[in-house]
Amino acid sequence: MHVVGVDAGGTKTRAVLADRNGAVLDESVRGPGNPSGGKENRAVEAIAGAVLDVLGTVGEADGICVGTAGIASLAPVSHRMFTALLADRTGTDRVLAVPDPVIAFAAGTRAENGSVLIAGTGAVAMRVAARRTIASRADGYGWQLGDEGGGQWIGREAVRRVLEHLDGHRRGGPLTERVLADMGFAEAPSSGEVVALCMSHAPTWPARFARIVVEEAADPASEEILEAAAERLVATARKVTAPDEPLVLAGSLLSEKTPLAEAVHDLLEADLPGTRVLTASAPVDGAVALALEEFGSA
Repeated sequence: MHVVGVDAGGTKTRAVLADRNGAVLDESVRGPGNPSGGKENRAVEAIAGAVLDVLGTVGEADGICVGTAGIASLAPVSHRMFTALLADRTGTDRVLAVPDPVIAFAAGTRAENGSVLIAGTGAVAMRVAARRTIASRADGYGWQLGDEGGGQWIGREAVRRVLEHLDGHRRGGPLTERVLADMGFAEAPSSGEVVALCMSHAPTWPARFARIVVEEAADPASEEILEAAAERLVATARKVTAPDEPLVLAGSLLSEKTPLAEAVHDLLEADLPGTRVLTASAPVDGAVALALEEFGSA
């Protein structure tokens, strides 16, 4: 028996071939696989291409589970069409397409019900019911309206503190120095030059500085940002987390042992005592687990 798990994101699609025990046998990475915004065909090509890559040695799969952010924004008829296109392109009608928080949740627990808090470039919390269904959500509203505590939010706060330093309202430090160096300034610029540089890039560009904030966690400015980010993330998780159900932490900022993840753990212990807090492995592992659960008796 062989199944394929797929984590299809806005920048890349990762597919893995696994056996009945979940052991990974092959892997492929293709381009963006998010079908939202009228990009269903492009997403299908990326996902199907990655799936067919890993099926090269075995020929066919007993089941495929695809987790992608865009599936939650599709109308039911578009969801069915998307799944049908994947089935046609991959040569199997055993395709399960679910929102990416579902595979993130499955990558952290085998529980039927619970919640997942994801912090990467953005930030969102969702309650998962019966392993497949999104029962409720909090935040995940994008860089303009929310995603509080995520990488974009953290990076923007870092740039704001740099601007305050350049205008003489805040003392600088390692965080300021590294952000300016990463921006490419050899000498101290004006705040206007920094604003102009940021405006010349995509709106999510400041998310690149979240890594520096985490690495310079001892800097008072970074400490301030991370504390505020943790508070916002926990407030988001609190809105969807039910008593006696597990909470899975996922996303690049929470799935590793970072100062932010530690701060979130500490706040959760205080705010949601008794909640079992777990950490997800790679989301594609959750897609494999769901494929085995769904199609294991095929």
